[in-house]
Order: sequence, then C-alpha cells, then structure tokens
Amino acid sequence: MEKNIVVEKRKFGIYEYGIESGSVIFYFHGFPGSRLDGCLFDFDTVASNLGLRILAIDRPGIGNSEFKINRKLQDWVFDVSNIADYLKIDKFSVLGISGGAPYALAIASGLPDRLHSVSIVSGMGPFQYKESLSGSAMQIPKLNRLLRKIIVWFMKLGITKNPEKFKNRICATLPVSDNKFLTSSGKLEDIVTAFKESLKQGLKGYLHEAKIYKDKWGFDIKSIKSKVYLWHGTNDKNVSVELAQRIESEIPNCQATYIENEGHFSLTGKYLIDILSRIKQYNNGT
Repeated sequence: MEKNIVVEKRKFGIYEYGIESGSVIFYFHGFPGSRLDGCLFDFDTVASNLGLRILAIDRPGIGNSEFKINRKLQDWVFDVSNIADYLKIDKFSVLGISGGAPYALAIASGLPDRLHSVSIVSGMGPFQYKESLSGSAMQIPKLNRLLRKIIVWFMKLGITKNPEKFKNRICATLPVSDNKFLTSSGKLEDIVTAFKESLKQGLKGYLHEAKIYKDKWGFDIKSIKSKVYLWHGTNDKNVSVELAQRIESEIPNCQATYIENEGHFSLTGKYLIDILSRIKQYNNGT
C-alpha cells in the first residue's frame, strides 16, 4: 500500500507491506533502490503470512521522498524517529539490505532504546574499510564527483531508454545464483522498476547517496550496543563476504549467518522467510 506523509514539513514516500496490525519493521532500501524493493523479494506475501508490517521508506531525494540539502547519514536517525512518532509506533525492528545496511547501523547507534532488533543483509560497510572496495557496490561512490555524475547519467539513460540492455548488463556482472533468482518470473522487471524509481527526481538524490557512503559516517560501529544480526552470501560479488566478516568482527554484539554459494540478491530471495521469522521472534520478545 502506497502512502505519502509529511513529517517536519518534508514529504516521505512509504510503501507498506504485510498487515497493518502486525509488528513493525522499518525497511531501508538498497543503492540503487527504493520503497519498491519489496516487490522484488515478495515482502507483501511473506510479511502477511508472518503477521508483520514492513514500512519501506524512500530516502530523501529518492522516489517520493523530498530531497534534503547537505543530508548526512546520521540525519536518518531523526527522520526515522520522527516518522515512527507520526505513525504512533513506539518500538520497532530495522532491516537494511545492501545500501540500506549503513542506515540500519545508524539507527542501531542512535536509537537503541526504540529497537527490538537490527538486521543487515548483504550489507555495505564503511568506505574506509579496505574490504569495501573489492565489491561492485562501491563502484560509483568511490569515484570523484564528476565521474559519478557521468556514470549515473548513463545509467539513468539505460534504464529509461533501453531497459532490456540494462537487464542484460546487470546479469553479466552477477554470479550464477543471482542470475537464477533474477531471471525467475518477473524479477528482472521488478529490479528495473525499483532502480528506475530511485532516479525519479533526477540524479541529485542518488548522487548524494553515493557521497554519503563515501563520507565518514559520524559514528563508530564499534560503539554500537544493540545486537546486530548479519546475513551474507559467500558468493556475493556486490559486497564481499570479507567485508561482512570485518563488520562482524567490529560490532561488539553481532551474530552472523553466512549462506554458502548465495549471492547479493539470491540470499534475500531464498531466505526471506528465515530472516523475517527471526525478526518476528525479537519483536515478540522471544
């Protein structure tokens, strides 16, 4: 279910998956990505079956959410807190997939008292870690400002003018496990839709996201006191398993699950029920 809300005089686009009476998970989308990521992974069916309510929020400048000048990663703490207050949600869990992971960790650092649990899946890490540079997720953030703009402009052109060629380019860079998942019924179309939505307002939101990933985050993940649950595929080419292992070693209370031979997309595609079932247990206090 689509909804747009205005909080602190700014508009946020939200897609709500599952059931309205369910325990709440805030979902933080990938890079590129949007509130529509959940269609790719069938959030609605799985969340409904488990009695969960997943609120996927477009970040500022992405999809239906209003752009914010000079936004920093830690600003997300205030945005999510204000959105939760507006929706009359006291406690919740957060789930960050890929580029959503830094935002989930920011919430873990900044809002520990409001959290049931924190889960990151196939998650990006601090740019300063050498392990961040080996996967393709940092391909755009690590470039200088001009090159980023050129690459993203061509990416938008490919998505809008020649989506079939864009789909082929995605598949060419991914391992077999991801290709099998994405070439199943409608998945490639779903990912193009989510990517296209991320550029709905033009390039500025996406480019600012890239800057945020490259900048220092403003907090040290070693200081996170919340328990963090990490899921990662050993065959992930977008975010290396070595980065996941580095994140696990840095966060004091991190429990990691590594899935052999799964990739960046296939892990969530195949194990979403397991991931959400575990979150539900934490939401219920078990």
